Amino acid sequence: MLPFSVVLFISTIIDTVFSISCYQCSSINGSNPACEDFFHGELEGVPAMLQTPCLTSSRGRQGRFLATHCIKLVAYSSEPNPVQYVYRTCSRDEGDDDSITRMSHCGFLKLHWINPNRRLRGCLHICDKDASYCPEVNFIEPPNIRSFSASFYPI
Repeated sequence: MLPFSVVLFISTIIDTVFSISCYQCSSINGSNPACEDFFHGELEGVPAMLQTPCLTSSRGRQGRFLATHCIKLVAYSSEPNPVQYVYRTCSRDEGDDDSITRMSHCGFLKLHWINPNRRLRGCLHICDKDASYCPEVNFIEPPNIRSFSASFYPI
C-alpha cells in the first residue's frame, strides 16, 4: 500500500478531466417546442436533452471528445416566408481564432449545414459552464421584424 504522501503527490500532478453538461436539441419553425424559447430545460414526457457529459467532434480528429462549451444558436431567414432555427449543442475549444467557442455574438450568420448561400440574422451564445448556469439569449420580437431585442434568462 502506498503511503498517503505518495498518493497526494500523484494526485496533484495528474490532470483533471473536465467536461460540461449541455442541452442538445434543434427546432425549425417550432417543430420541437421543448427546444424553443422560452426554454425550460427538462420537461416531463420529453426525451432527455441534457447530455452529461456532452461529447463533440474535434476538427481534424476522429472520435468524440469532452466538450468545453455549450452553444445556443437562434437564427431567422429573411425570406418572404421566414424560417426560425434553434440549435443547442456543445463544442470544444479548438485553441485557435476560428473556434466557434471564442465569442458570443449577434448579427448576420451563414450556416453552411443549412444553406451555404443563405444569410441569416440571429445570435450565437457560448457558455463555458454547465447548461443550468448559462444565461441564454431569447428573442422577443417576431422573426419578420428586422430589428430584434435580446434579454437574458437562466436556462
